[in-house]
Amino acid sequence: GIVLPVVAVKKDSCQPLAEPEIYSRGFVYVQESGAILEAIRQEAKDTIEDVCKSGTNDPEKLYEQLRSRLGGFIERTTGRRPLILPSIIPVEKR
Repeated sequence: GIVLPVVAVKKDSCQPLAEPEIYSRGFVYVQESGAILEAIRQEAKDTIEDVCKSGTNDPEKLYEQLRSRLGGFIERTTGRRPLILPSIIPVEKR
């Protein structure tokens, strides 16, 4: 399966502009996915917060941290190893 976390961040920092959206295909049965996807969303929020606190504003660093931490979290909680493809969208806030 595949998990796609989508995160909109300020262009000049890694501050999120909205809650991360989590999309998945072929990973969990739709009827069971609500709680799992919410836990993944919370882990993504925690990861974004930690990267921001470290003082970096590099989208590549955020991408790698999301891939690594979400992958480990999902494997620990479900025993599965889906492909994690984060999408970081830098937005110039006016």
